Amino acid sequence: MPNILVSTFGTTWAIGAELIAISAYPFLDILEENDSLKTYHSKLKKQGVEKIDEIWLICTLGELTNKAIALLEEWLNYFDKSQLPKVRFLSLEGLEDLTNDAECQQMSDFIYRVVLKANEYKKDGKLILSLTGGRKTMSTDMQFAADLFGCDSLIHLADNGLRMETTEKFISKLPSETANKIFIVEVLNDKSKNYITEIPSKITSDEYPIEFSRNNRKSVGLYNEIYSRLQTSESLHYNAYLSRTDKNLLSIFQGLQQLHPLKHEQLEKEKPSFEWVSRLPKAELHFHFGGILDIEGLIGTAKANKKEINYWLDTDSDFAEWLKNIKNKINNRSDKLLIPYVREKEKLRKDLFKHIPKPIVVAAFITAFKDCPEYLDHLIFGEFLKDENSFSNIGIKRYETLGDLQGSALLQSEASIKKACHYLLEYCRSQNLKYLELRCSPVNYTRGGLSEMDVVRIMHNELYNQHICKIRLIIIGSRHGDMAIFDRHVSLAIKLVNTEKYQDFIVGFDIAGNEGAAKPAALRSKLIPLLEACVHMTIHAGEDQPVKNIWEAAYELNADRIGHGLTLIDDENLMNRFRDRNIFIELCPSSNFQIRDYSNSDNTYPLRFYLEKGLKITLNTDNPGMSRTTISHEFYKMVEYADLTKMELLVLIRNSFQGSFLPKNEKKALIVEVENEIYKLLTEED
Repeated sequence: MPNILVSTFGTTWAIGAELIAISAYPFLDILEENDSLKTYHSKLKKQGVEKIDEIWLICTLGELTNKAIALLEEWLNYFDKSQLPKVRFLSLEGLEDLTNDAECQQMSDFIYRVVLKANEYKKDGKLILSLTGGRKTMSTDMQFAADLFGCDSLIHLADNGLRMETTEKFISKLPSETANKIFIVEVLNDKSKNYITEIPSKITSDEYPIEFSRNNRKSVGLYNEIYSRLQTSESLHYNAYLSRTDKNLLSIFQGLQQLHPLKHEQLEKEKPSFEWVSRLPKAELHFHFGGILDIEGLIGTAKANKKEINYWLDTDSDFAEWLKNIKNKINNRSDKLLIPYVREKEKLRKDLFKHIPKPIVVAAFITAFKDCPEYLDHLIFGEFLKDENSFSNIGIKRYETLGDLQGSALLQSEASIKKACHYLLEYCRSQNLKYLELRCSPVNYTRGGLSEMDVVRIMHNELYNQHICKIRLIIIGSRHGDMAIFDRHVSLAIKLVNTEKYQDFIVGFDIAGNEGAAKPAALRSKLIPLLEACVHMTIHAGEDQPVKNIWEAAYELNADRIGHGLTLIDDENLMNRFRDRNIFIELCPSSNFQIRDYSNSDNTYPLRFYLEKGLKITLNTDNPGMSRTTISHEFYKMVEYADLTKMELLVLIRNSFQGSFLPKNEKKALIVEVENEIYKLLTEED
């Protein structure tokens, strides 16, 4: 790990002697009284440089230069050379002076090659460049070489009238007044290499070599290569230029244009690890409140109703006896007797103890598993727990049964809703979520005595004014149920966007539920009030139904986003329209794989195809508790399935923020905040 000093050298031998004296200090004490020397050596020591091991002097072969070299070698003989840096004189064969453009270009090329070689040769050592000697063009070339290939320090020696005609006058310590006629100027330090030396290919000394001699071959190959690359990179925003002209249809965070282009190239090639994915800030746009709870969250939310459960156990002996029997069945692992409670939606909700308010019966049943949560997990998911392949292609109806104990079964009390919000915030914290659009059907949570406005009030109080994650609400209208409830949700959304307290909290309306129950076009008349109020629309379409549903959602209901959109792949014209109108697609990989069959090459998940088409794709969890997933796992699932690179993953993350229903200025501020966090993560990992 040698520390190297490279300098230009001309016809003044003393410049070489001064550089050697500076490099060999404190062994040579000639300039010990020089104030700038002490300051500069102090800086070098902080960088870990105790001594300079080699000095490379770049020079011509002219008569005066040769005389200066002879005097310098005479001066060196006064000292023990083993204690001094090794000195190398480097020249071009036949180049005696710089008298025309061709010779100047040859010297420029040579200086670039020497500095390139020195950077490789030093390995983990330090490189100091000096532009003190030789023609002024050589000094300019040295400074440019520092900018191209980098260095740890670039210096210049300012000479204020010091004259050393003979070598004897410069062999012993100089008095302070004389020594300080030399002043060390550090022009720059810690200069990294310019990206043009690495892109489109790395420039190495193997391709542009030098010899440690005075007969190097003349060349302008490196000179021409450098200036060719400069012409390519002189755009004010080099990365932005590439993104505008590249065939890639995807756009990244604008703030990442600050990254070194080599970092861009790395991001475009590397596959991210799960740990890398987990650290990134994220957003989710397709996230159902009724499907968020995992087994721990399900039991914890049920336990939030403990006071009411105990009241009914004390006052209703039939209820107490029933729960006792349930606990016995649990202890006996009576799958056949318990599964109907778990997978038949109405068994707990309606058929039992109708006089007990919702959700007490459901909550009591769930809390009975508090000491054996893994058994409740088994009853809900059954054979799907074996492996990922088992939990696939189960169909929408079977998938929906996985949430029968949560959603509108459990979220019927203020205690349940508050506790579910608590678990939601913990989820956001664990996933580094910066923004979440939470969709729910408040009217469906009113069977325990709450009104739909009560439900919104509770969620607003718990989720709006907190600093973990920016959360906004999307109201769902379900097309497969009672259309009177659908109408109530439309009316609720209109009321909320016109209520000052909630108008910033409510950002959109969603049509969900069985696509076959009502086509988008058939719902248009019901949604006119929302369209007139310019409420953002996201519509579940093309999950398991033909692409015509997606067309209707876009053209009949003016959808801003489409939930799932899996069959969009069947209509290229419509895909192009989505791309041109920037209609976003909310893919939910785990739930899509669990509901549909993507196990063979004839039915490929469309993420990669959509990306290559330039569509605005977002990744989401849909129902993280039901799908047993997180947003980090969704991203990593697609990293492995679609062979996503780091850059493509960042594109998907940006899409999620860009596709949000936030007002433009608020969205812009959030994107800048996220850009800064990502930029910091990317630069810290280098």
